[in-house]
Amino acid sequence: MKVPNYILNLKNEESPSNLLWIYFLVSIGVALQVGAANWDIMWHGIVNVESFFTPPHSVLYFGVGLSLVSTIAGIIWSLRQKIHPVGPFSTYRKIPTPLKLIVFGCLIEVISGMFDNWWHANFGFDGLLSPPHLMLISGMTLSIIGALIGVHLDKTKTHKRFQLISEMICYGILWMIVINFVFMFTLPFSKGQYFDFNPSPTAALMLGLMLSAAFTAIIFYSVQSLSFPFRMTVVAATLITIQSL
Repeated sequence: MKVPNYILNLKNEESPSNLLWIYFLVSIGVALQVGAANWDIMWHGIVNVESFFTPPHSVLYFGVGLSLVSTIAGIIWSLRQKIHPVGPFSTYRKIPTPLKLIVFGCLIEVISGMFDNWWHANFGFDGLLSPPHLMLISGMTLSIIGALIGVHLDKTKTHKRFQLISEMICYGILWMIVINFVFMFTLPFSKGQYFDFNPSPTAALMLGLMLSAAFTAIIFYSVQSLSFPFRMTVVAATLITIQSL
């Protein structure tokens, strides 16, 4: 069976180039989001938050906006390149796949914001695990994975050190997000005003023991391939810095 030309050329056409700063800004936006999400957890622990409009939410959605605006700029840049894909959806195929992932993640986060506003208006304060929060962290995960893939595949050779540092920062942010994923399903902070999503202690113990170690091992194993001194230290420092701020 003959493979269509647009499939044969897919790799070359979708390879990101010169978008390193775009992916870096996206990663900073996601770092703001996950940092503000952790701040929001503490905020909920101090006050029974019944409103969507809180300082942590403002920082969080500023991060969403930064990621989205940066991605739109990257898409505009990509569409202006002298690349002429053949086959169906040629304009869509000029957009690098990492940017598509980030856009999808940002859209999920924006929808989760509207969903969270509706949730607070109808059900008062919520807990750590709620449908809007689950949507939000899923969008964060997609966005940072898109940024990580984009940084890893970037063809820019003149900023190799910056590329490596950006990739390590992305790994640190991803590490923090997946740990937060584990926290959502293990910590007993998910009893809201109307719904109690707290897990059973046995399930929480098993998930906490297995998933945290598994995700950390995957992150550190992936970082091993980077030729940069103290690479694991940089990844860990990224997580510590976000949490400290």
